Amino acid sequence: TGYLQLIRFTQNGSAPISLNLAGNTTAYLGPNSSFGGNFTLSADNIWAQGATYNGTATFTKTGGTNNHNQGYQNIFNSTCEIIQQSSGGYFMLGYNSNDLFNDNIIVNSTGSGGIYLGYSSGTGTPTLAAGKTVSIGSAGFSSGFLHFGSFTQLGNAAINLSMTGTAALYIRYANSNSVFGGAFTASAADVYVQGGTFNSPASFTKTGGSSNHNNGYQNIYNSTLSINQQSSSGYFMLGYNSNDLFNDDITVTESGSSGIYLGYPS
Repeated sequence: TGYLQLIRFTQNGSAPISLNLAGNTTAYLGPNSSFGGNFTLSADNIWAQGATYNGTATFTKTGGTNNHNQGYQNIFNSTCEIIQQSSGGYFMLGYNSNDLFNDNIIVNSTGSGGIYLGYSSGTGTPTLAAGKTVSIGSAGFSSGFLHFGSFTQLGNAAINLSMTGTAALYIRYANSNSVFGGAFTASAADVYVQGGTFNSPASFTKTGGSSNHNNGYQNIYNSTLSINQQSSSGYFMLGYNSNDLFNDDITVTESGSSGIYLGYPS
């Protein structure tokens, strides 16, 4: 029980750190901290609020309440992996901060609390370096949600997100569109494309869930768009109260009964 605070803490060298905090525990990482070695942490609450990670960083949220970075920038110079097991609160990076991901991001979720890479409002613009990608880890992504808020991917590395169960994907406008440089492929029960710019082919497969639309935010497709509608419980919509731009071909496929909208009738 209790908490561990690593604030204005600097680790020299590259020795690994592994912290397994059991029970009702909380870890605070930063602000103004730096870790030289691989950093592995498991706790109910993880407040990653302003640190530089020069080795791999792995965060496992096991319970607790909502956690975010309090507006402090995090810098990941190696792989960042997030394992969300909590159904009591989300884990967020990029809240009112320009978090930098200089290597790959790996996301896992078996709890319903959700993962944010950027919030749905505010000033944060988290950025993924050129040549790097976002992928699903070995634990899978079967519950909760993955949220990109004004997230920018530099370069043209492909992103492929295969989410199962009831998991939902959000691509959101917070202060600007989320921008993806590489081919973007996603499959999930719910797919909310609410302010994205796609500079390479985009492919969305809706497998179930409820009705999804763009909530009035413009999407821009600078390459081909493919929509595969498999759901019989909710529609997939683009162009709702927005001037979506399709600058290349659109391919639509449907095996469910709920439909695809390219524009709304009112």
